[in-house]
Amino acid sequence: MSEENEDWVLQEGSIAVQQKALHGIQCMDPRTLLIYALWVCDYGMRNAGDLLPALDIFPDVLKAGKRSADTLEIVVARKLFGLDKDQFENMYFEKFDSVCDEIRSL
Repeated sequence: MSEENEDWVLQEGSIAVQQKALHGIQCMDPRTLLIYALWVCDYGMRNAGDLLPALDIFPDVLKAGKRSADTLEIVVARKLFGLDKDQFENMYFEKFDSVCDEIRSL
């Protein structure tokens, strides 16, 4: 995993969290919502090794991530967020850089 992408998720995720706090999740554009979903998942995966903390914070995180990736027409994020919880957890770190690079390219 790229340290640059890890830093990017933390920075962009922080901005998305602030936007959510100020305006609500319903006001997020698809890219920002996808970044928020990725940040929430990253929090769970790095701190607990699974999605349980992420699902506590945002129960629909996988659906929201998939919906945003569909809207943005990005393949890797669409496939990752389209997996079930167990599959997502197994593939997360392998696909992390590709998802970040895909979102960053938008």
